Amino acid sequence: MRFSLLIFVLHIVYLPALHAQTPFIFQNYTTKQGLASDYVFDVFQDSKGFMWFATDKGLSRYDGREFLTFNKEHGLPKSMIFKIREAPNGTLWIIIYKVGVYRFDGGKFYPVLPNEKNQTDGFHFLNEAEDKKGILRLTTKNIYTKNTDEYTVVKNYQILPTPEKVSYTEIKTDLQEVYLSDKEKGLYSNMTVNKNYELQNFLNGKTQLFIQKGKEKILKDSIFMFNNVSACYILEEKPFRYLLGTHKGLYYKTPDTLIHLTEKQGLSNSHIQQIFEDKERNIWISTFGGGVQKIRAQYIQHFLSGLENQTIHCILPTGRQAMWVAHNAGLQKIVQNRVSPLILAENNLRTIVPKDKNSFWAGSFDNFFVLGRQGQVRQKIHYTVGTSDVADWAGKVYVGTFGTATMTWVKDTLQPVFQAHYAQTGTMTERFAHTSRGLWWFTHEYGAHRIDANQQLTHFTPKEGLLGADVQAIFEQKNGALWFGTEKGITKGNRETGKQENMGNALSPLTLYPFGEESGLVGKQAVLIFEQQASLFALTDAHLHVLASDEKRWQKLGGFLTLPDKDMKINKAIYVDSLQHIYLATNKGVVILDTRTLALPAPNLQALVLLETLALPTKRKIMPNKPFLFSSQERSIVFHFASLSFIDEGQNVLYYELETPTDKRKGKTIDMRLVFQDLSFGSYVLKVYFKNAQDQASKTQTFVFEIATPIWAQVWFWVFSAAVLVGLTVWIVRYFLKQSYQRRIRQMEVEHKIQLERQRISRDLHDNVGAQLSYILRTLDNMSSETENIRLQNLQLFTQETMRNLRESIWAIQKESITSTELFLRFKKYAGTFAEEANLPTVSFKQNLPTAHLLSPTHALHLFRILQEAFQNAIKHSQATEIQVIFEETTQGEFHITLQDNGIGFDVAVGKQKEGHYGLKNLQERAEEMGAKLWIESVVGNGTICMVRLYF
Repeated sequence: MRFSLLIFVLHIVYLPALHAQTPFIFQNYTTKQGLASDYVFDVFQDSKGFMWFATDKGLSRYDGREFLTFNKEHGLPKSMIFKIREAPNGTLWIIIYKVGVYRFDGGKFYPVLPNEKNQTDGFHFLNEAEDKKGILRLTTKNIYTKNTDEYTVVKNYQILPTPEKVSYTEIKTDLQEVYLSDKEKGLYSNMTVNKNYELQNFLNGKTQLFIQKGKEKILKDSIFMFNNVSACYILEEKPFRYLLGTHKGLYYKTPDTLIHLTEKQGLSNSHIQQIFEDKERNIWISTFGGGVQKIRAQYIQHFLSGLENQTIHCILPTGRQAMWVAHNAGLQKIVQNRVSPLILAENNLRTIVPKDKNSFWAGSFDNFFVLGRQGQVRQKIHYTVGTSDVADWAGKVYVGTFGTATMTWVKDTLQPVFQAHYAQTGTMTERFAHTSRGLWWFTHEYGAHRIDANQQLTHFTPKEGLLGADVQAIFEQKNGALWFGTEKGITKGNRETGKQENMGNALSPLTLYPFGEESGLVGKQAVLIFEQQASLFALTDAHLHVLASDEKRWQKLGGFLTLPDKDMKINKAIYVDSLQHIYLATNKGVVILDTRTLALPAPNLQALVLLETLALPTKRKIMPNKPFLFSSQERSIVFHFASLSFIDEGQNVLYYELETPTDKRKGKTIDMRLVFQDLSFGSYVLKVYFKNAQDQASKTQTFVFEIATPIWAQVWFWVFSAAVLVGLTVWIVRYFLKQSYQRRIRQMEVEHKIQLERQRISRDLHDNVGAQLSYILRTLDNMSSETENIRLQNLQLFTQETMRNLRESIWAIQKESITSTELFLRFKKYAGTFAEEANLPTVSFKQNLPTAHLLSPTHALHLFRILQEAFQNAIKHSQATEIQVIFEETTQGEFHITLQDNGIGFDVAVGKQKEGHYGLKNLQERAEEMGAKLWIESVVGNGTICMVRLYF
């Protein structure tokens, strides 16, 4: 079985006057955190890992994230709960004040036994399986046996005799025997011993407590006076410690001391009701008025009195309760938590090392000492290079300095060595270390160096594969592996390595394995590496770590920082295997960490996961590896998980991977909830695991679920719908094609009739009106009287104009549509002919028609008549010498026709109001009839502009 080292660190404000601080870290749970009440009678952890609390206002359950309370609203007859236990089949049993015993199956409460006169607040199951015929003890006098679903009293069966008639009581367990005796008044009240057994109806008084394993008494003749003892709990077997809860505080017993804890030392309330240890060795203390406190023994001593302002450079343990301390002001000794007066006054005393049984080596910035057994100076050598450390190896004494690297002690003098290697080693030696391969020393920013028994020097630096050049620690495992602690992490070497100066035998190659932040190490510097009970541990300036079983990762131990003060810095760390203690020399005193092993079970991820959906208000449970079906409306889902690791539940991290129909999603959360919104239809696989504050990972659990595909999204529905849609589309298309064909036939018939009518009108105009006008012209041509020539000439001109208008009308009527270009060419021909016959002013034409837009015959004729009228007005009235006609298309899609002359102009407003002049009015009406805009601008003496704007 693998044991892990557990360190617990001071977390509360320390009291400078104390030599040994409160041995626990406290974490409070009250109504502010969701607990039903601050008056808590009992604490229990069920087989799944949930924590339960019996209070005067109901039953509370804690899952590491939130509290869930059961009271009268959930079926309890009364809310005052005294005791909680779990039957072998997993149901919870509770004692309700003045009601009796109820059981809880997770959904409902069921009565089991009614209240009795002799019933107390304790019970336990004596059989192996509650669903078989067995025995349940509920009182000091009565024992119940199960018969089907009922319990009946077994007569004349008593676990405990009447307290008034005995002087002691014995309970035997597989591990140890517990004896409690009282010669005057009997036994203590409601004392819980060794996790699973209880003694009931004990009286108060003077009691002697023995703890015995086999024939060996672990605690002997310990007689104490306590009032109102409520609970006793054994923390660990060796070294023996126990907690004793009373109505006046908590007592903590070690082999050396008895510590009394009250509100002053961190308890939320001194009236202790129950003490309970969960599966992870967290201790839960329920109080009457202060809620529940979770505590962890931190096994730490921090020596402050007399050392608060001293920077400790070196610690030399001489026993469990004794040590020498070298610091800025000199040398002091600590014996049984008492710090002696200054023994040696010396500025910056850096090291103290045993020389023999009766003397020590010591060194400072200025001097090198040989000290006697009591610290008196026997010899003093002054030099200016300073002493950092001393090592006695292979018959020589090596002295580390800050100016000449390493020196040796020869005949009461110090002589430099390795001067030729300063380029590789530097001149500042930090400290020495011994391994089976030789003497090591660390130099500032130059790595580690080793001299073996053959006086061969080997260098270990980043060039050879170390993570960092500032080596803080080195450790050699029993299997020969070397571990280097640096400012950038840890490097492991499996075989001999390094650059050897005096090459004798060839070195076998080194396989280096770096362990940086990616390996799980937390902290900037690795200051200590050591092995204990087949486990390898590394201490950084932030945490203690243990090497995982795969030897590829480091796992944090404990959820708190290793130092009591965040401003503390470690100058030197020493592990003493015989004492199982870590000694830390810091800039703010001495810190001792007790490393006696405690088993740490792996955290448990709750197998039964509570699930709720956002689409529906119901909550349901989903089991691992069992497919679960959601409706098509439940596309937004919230998973609730119970982490159930209480070392420091605020640091629990949930990791997940969701396989969707199209991709994978990965992530993590500390909320223990996973929210997935707007999921698509289909199957999903959710894999989850979590890590607790010690970086221990739970087993991965897999949840398979499916969001049902609605009918409208299924393949057969789409095939059927497509078939229906195709058929409907074909029918609609055929129907509209038929309607369109019929409309086209009718339209063609109408158009044919219109065309015939046009032809008839054209023939009639040509044959009748045209013939008559032609006859008039021929007759006028044959007339010779000079008197009538002028009038006849005018009549001839009028008749010719009428003929031209008739031709234009026939041209327009015969066309189905006329393009803008055709209109331009037609009017150009008309104006040119008219101007040539009448010897009129110069007429110019300009067009910009990139698109030949289609005009209806009516619109074309209207435009032609407007131009015709404006053209004739310019000839007849304006006395113009130049006329310009412009056809153009703008970028805004407008069709502009402009006729401009340089004539005498006129007043437009006056021209519109003259009686008998309808030309301008007719032009405006024609424009409005075809949806165009007519714009006429004229200035007397400066010509006239007539513009028509038509939108296509």
